[in-house]
Amino acid sequence: MGKLHKKIYSNLQKYYQQEDQLLSQLINEYSKMKISFMDLEIRKEFHVKDKFASAIEEFSKIQSSNSPLDKIYCIQSAISLIMKAISSRVKESSFSLIYSASGSSS
Repeated sequence: MGKLHKKIYSNLQKYYQQEDQLLSQLINEYSKMKISFMDLEIRKEFHVKDKFASAIEEFSKIQSSNSPLDKIYCIQSAISLIMKAISSRVKESSFSLIYSASGSSS
């Protein structure tokens, strides 16, 4: 399986080389920007940047994954960690959300 993967993957890399370079340039440009939650119009209760560290760490493992299935598991795990962080933040702020919703209906 390893030899087959290397053969197929190296051909795919050659085929998509230009697109990969363009994507890499875009990622580098965006990573240099200082974008805030407010710029993205993300509500305050979803400001969970500090809780994304484990998801970022998990996603960084994708480069060391050899098979497409391993990469999918890596992405799936990172998404799961992101969802847990958001869910945790929503639970933490649920009282304030319920309170503000009930206060606005009066």
